Amino acid sequence: MRSIRWGVLGVANIGVRTVIPAIQRAPNARLIAIASRTPARAEDAARRLGIPRAHGSYEALLADPEVEAVYIPLPNSLHREWTIRCAEAGKHVLCEKPLALTAREAEEMAAACRQHGVALMEAFMYRFHPRTERVGRLAADGALGDVRMVRAAFTFAVREPDLNIRFRRDLGGGALYDVGCYTINVSRMVLGEPELAFAAGRVGDHGVDEQVERSCALPVGAWRSSTAVSSCRGAKSTRWLAPRRACRCLTRSCRARPTRRSTSRGAPSQGPRRSPAPISPSAWSSASGRPWQPAPRRHCRP
Repeated sequence: MRSIRWGVLGVANIGVRTVIPAIQRAPNARLIAIASRTPARAEDAARRLGIPRAHGSYEALLADPEVEAVYIPLPNSLHREWTIRCAEAGKHVLCEKPLALTAREAEEMAAACRQHGVALMEAFMYRFHPRTERVGRLAADGALGDVRMVRAAFTFAVREPDLNIRFRRDLGGGALYDVGCYTINVSRMVLGEPELAFAAGRVGDHGVDEQVERSCALPVGAWRSSTAVSSCRGAKSTRWLAPRRACRCLTRSCRARPTRRSTSRGAPSQGPRRSPAPISPSAWSSASGRPWQPAPRRHCRP
């Protein structure tokens, strides 16, 4: 199997802690170079991670004739510039999400890569997880029933917003760019492209959106439609409790089921509740083939 020779622009945590180790373990990849605008940081990262070459500038890495593909974990505001420069240097590009800050930027990036004959991909790693691929196949094959709604949420707490790049407006920060793109992406995976979209959010003291709620309508027939509802939040309060990541599909196969609830006297009673259960969790399998098991619920703690 032929190995692709990779280079990395920058020493961001997402690259150093997650993507670089993954590239190094891949049977069809070789990580041969890393670059930083600060030469000492590039050399330190190369030494710690066992990377053969350290470049003291991004330009030097693009001029390296041995590098075939480049991973870009730079701030969002730099994605367009360095994707186009990689394309001009004849390098394939894996760019961190969000691919661009605007649709026009994304179109320009795609056009540059097409012009120079290189591949361009947005680094949504979750799309290649066996469970995600399984859900996509189930939805496409109709095994989930007639999907009418997708609800998705991705939230987290930030303890030091003044030091967090996600709160830098000049670098393309904000909840929608950082984690809201996941909820939008999974909705499109299950339901397809929306025809109408509505969104509302709250802009915080740092000038970026800290919370966004979004709804999309997707016509799928003359008399019916599907809806995607998603939310994202990067809260500054460390006492805010919410699930970190969640996704749920509602289908026409949902049925009213009895549930126990307390009455005013405290005694349990039976009452109907609509509970979405298009498939059993046992139908989900992991990469090893073992039945999927739900993870324990996690909350942010003070």
